[in-house]
Amino acid sequence: MTELQCEVRELIAKYGGSNNDGDITVATLGLCGEAGEVANDVKKFLYGKFSFQELRERSRKELKDCLWFLVAIANALDLDMDELLAETPEHIEEKLIAAQSWIKKAGNDVEVPRYQ
Repeated sequence: MTELQCEVRELIAKYGGSNNDGDITVATLGLCGEAGEVANDVKKFLYGKFSFQELRERSRKELKDCLWFLVAIANALDLDMDELLAETPEHIEEKLIAAQSWIKKAGNDVEVPRYQ
């Protein structure tokens, strides 16, 4: 278990949580809500509602919230974040290869804009 996971577990317990099945529901709904806020901010940025710098600042806050809930879910499931992070690049590469294959089969040249 990572140091961050231990800190999250302690804070949840300190404020009345139990790091169990009931908390996984709260954490999952919280993660969905925060991820939705990130998506909404990206949408607003794409529509010109605010600058890239403001998107960065807003995303910094929301991604910290997402991380909190993600760690709480991992804790409730007794999953080690270090192990998950170590396994992630290979897992994502498999998904990207599959997606690339699907795009080629569909005959679409999909280009994702990059913002800096």
